Amino acid sequence: MNNIYLIGFMGCGKSTLAKNLAEALNMHCMDLDQLIEAKLGQTIRELFDEKGEEYFRELETYYLKETSNLKNTIVSTGGGAVGREVNRQFLKAQMTFYLEWPFEVLYSRIAGDENRPLSKSYEQLLELYQYRRALYEESAVYTIGCQDETPYLLVKKIIKLLQEK
Repeated sequence: MNNIYLIGFMGCGKSTLAKNLAEALNMHCMDLDQLIEAKLGQTIRELFDEKGEEYFRELETYYLKETSNLKNTIVSTGGGAVGREVNRQFLKAQMTFYLEWPFEVLYSRIAGDENRPLSKSYEQLLELYQYRRALYEESAVYTIGCQDETPYLLVKKIIKLLQEK
């Protein structure tokens, strides 16, 4: 099977869902942020603080493109991966699922998380969420509307869509 990409705002559960989906489909799982941290030996927060967001985004683009060399892998992207046009074009050409959650749910999950470099005030996060929503929709083949589903139910939704394609 070709790779499957999960996109969405921070806190939407991409990493957790990638693990569960990989297990259900007997595929590999790769978290793009964790890959970058492992390759550079620094956390995303440290990379942002020391080298800036633009440097991190360049790394993100490089490693996102490198995932095309993988096979049979569920790839969980970072929440901001859709910020660059080149990444959106790449994702659009893949089997990409956007996990769309209401902002209030996401905010309750990420508020105060010091490991998220862009986790700021409620207003700043809401503005970022509103800006990125259109980019996620543009980048995805499928949008999965989420309300209160468990990872198990979301996996079932994605598998059903894959079977219908």
